Amino acid sequence: MAFDGLTVRMIAAELNEQLVGCRIIKIYQPTRFDLVLHCRRPGLGVQLLVSGHPQYARIHLTTASIPNPPSPPAFCMLLRKHLEGGKITSISQVGFERIVQIDVENLTEQGELANKRLLVEIMGRHSNVILLDSDHMTILDAMTRVTEGMSRYRQVAPGETYVLPPAQDKLDPLRTDFYQFTSRIAPAAPNQKLFELLVDTYQGISPTTAKEVVVRAGLEPNVTREQVSDLAKLWNVFQNLLHDTIARKRPSLAVDEDGTPVDFAPFSLTAKGVSYLETSTLSEAIDKYYQYKERQSSLKQLAGELTQAISTHLRRIESKIEKQEETLKEAKDAEQYRIQGE
Repeated sequence: MAFDGLTVRMIAAELNEQLVGCRIIKIYQPTRFDLVLHCRRPGLGVQLLVSGHPQYARIHLTTASIPNPPSPPAFCMLLRKHLEGGKITSISQVGFERIVQIDVENLTEQGELANKRLLVEIMGRHSNVILLDSDHMTILDAMTRVTEGMSRYRQVAPGETYVLPPAQDKLDPLRTDFYQFTSRIAPAAPNQKLFELLVDTYQGISPTTAKEVVVRAGLEPNVTREQVSDLAKLWNVFQNLLHDTIARKRPSLAVDEDGTPVDFAPFSLTAKGVSYLETSTLSEAIDKYYQYKERQSSLKQLAGELTQAISTHLRRIESKIEKQEETLKEAKDAEQYRIQGE
């Protein structure tokens, strides 16, 4: 599942409950886009994974064994300078955006208390991790810098003022009513899929969440607008899913017939996979899903490397065979030549 606004709302609330009061003991950057923060307080020691990956951006606790590279990148060194030893005071979502902000209180080199903010923007190929100064406006640095040549609207670089990503013409699903719902959904093209309408209308709603709403309303996942007459039922299901998810916190991991993870969600996911497993935390569901994805990716990479090595070896053998066949061809009259020579 994409990290939509609802997932971000739930993971931010969960991490806030678990990590406020923890100190950041160690920070390292195992890959170009991934950070690991070791957080600890009496009786608790956990790893917080923060990713600004263009495809797999996310934030959650992880139990994976992740190696610490010998040479930390410059961004990692900056985070160590400002955040290591600091205490997490708050983790929250920005509006209903796919942005998590982590506030950290730490001592400066002069021995004064300062509050820095780490922003995790989970926005597909525009995902980023940004460190803000104590004013929560000035950018100290970012995992991926964005220059004026790359974006006229928003530059992300040291010294720049932080600006939220451009707003989309979408409604906040937690601050809307039935009239706004019908005014957007009812006039839509008859052949437009209903789940796509929900995604296009509401902020932070992914296709997975939208399809879950449609299925819970007793409809087929890809039903079109012209096939739906009872918009009131759809509205009620939509609101119930949102508020029930926030109130009851029932994350799940969807699996196929082999028990292989296929998706995760902050609610009981019924519209995808053969069945689903409820997990104690949303972090657990996300971590299991991505650990499986990473194992599959590693196996795929290893298979590719093996295939390439085998192909190279086969080409060498075929080349040797070809040369040997040419030698045999040249030598087939050797006995006749020997007799004639004698």
